[in-house]
Parts: sequence; C-alpha cells; structure tokens
Amino acid sequence: MSPGSEPIPGAPTLYCLRMTLLKILVVLGFAVVIALLVGLLLFEAPLEYGLDCKRSAGVCTFSQRLLIRSKTGQARIDSLRQAEVRVGRVRRGSPRIMIWVTSNGAGPDWFFADYSSRTEAEADTRKINSFLQDPSDGRLLVTRSVKGIYWLAWILIPVVAGLIVAIAALLFSRKRARSDLEGKQGNRVRG
Repeated sequence: MSPGSEPIPGAPTLYCLRMTLLKILVVLGFAVVIALLVGLLLFEAPLEYGLDCKRSAGVCTFSQRLLIRSKTGQARIDSLRQAEVRVGRVRRGSPRIMIWVTSNGAGPDWFFADYSSRTEAEADTRKINSFLQDPSDGRLLVTRSVKGIYWLAWILIPVVAGLIVAIAALLFSRKRARSDLEGKQGNRVRG
C-alpha cells in the first residue's frame, strides 16, 4: 500500500457504502410493492354506495365513496325506467349480486351497488322502483355501507406500516460481534 492510502479506523468502506445503498433500495422496493397492493385492494374498493334522487331537481345522483375519493354520476329521473337485481358470475367464490337502474333508452344503465345478499338487494330494488313509479314521491335516499372494507382498511394499513418499519429495522440494524458488546471494534482492518 502506498503511504496515506491506509483505511482510516472507523471510516466506512466502499463495501459498507454499497451495502447501505442496497439496503435502502430493497426497503424502498418493498414499500412501493406493498403500497401498490394496498392501493389496489383498498383505495378502489367502495366503502359506501349512495343513490339520492330529488324529484324537484329532476335528477338522481349515484355515488361511490372510496377510501380517499368519491365517484359520482347523475341521471335525469325521467330517463330512468326501473331498478333490477343482476347476478354476475365470477371465476371463483360467490356470485356478484348488483343493482342496476335501467334507462328507457335515453341514456346508459346505471350501476348502483354490490350486495352480499340477494334479499337485501331485492329490498332496495323495491324502494327504487316504488320511487320511480310514484311521481308524488319527492325524494329517495338509499345508502349501502360495506363494513368489511372499513375493517380491512383499519386493520391492514397499520399492519403494512408496521411491516415496513420491521423490514427497515432489520435491514438497517448493525450486528455486533459477541466479543464486542461495547461496540469498540467497528470496521477496523487488522494488519
């Protein structure tokens, strides 16, 4: 070795700096993947569906409240014909039970909500159809909360945050030699 090129005791080596950078990239990679999964599972899953029809305004507002935003759409009451329960087949698991409000040809059909029970869907369908057939009924307000998504969100978000902290703690912890309980040896090169 040439004079002045000896490693400074306690200074990080190039290998140590590369490993630190690698650890940071691994933690960031895990965080991005986990955040994308949580976003796909939770942020696009509706927490609440709403249908608010006001005869005085002549419109029905269809809304879906998501975890961080809401989706809304409006249809003229006179363009709506009836509500109906539709059952969609999925690849696995139980069938998807939905309420759709059909148009009289003047516009598109409108999706209202997903249901886990056909009897609940049919009860809300009767409410919607009763309003559409009775011009003297001034207002219809139907809401459907999806409590399972609420619970999943409040459980999964802290779990994911804890997982990220645990991964970061494991990757950034320094292991000391058993004989070096006070941390005095460090990264010195013995010669």
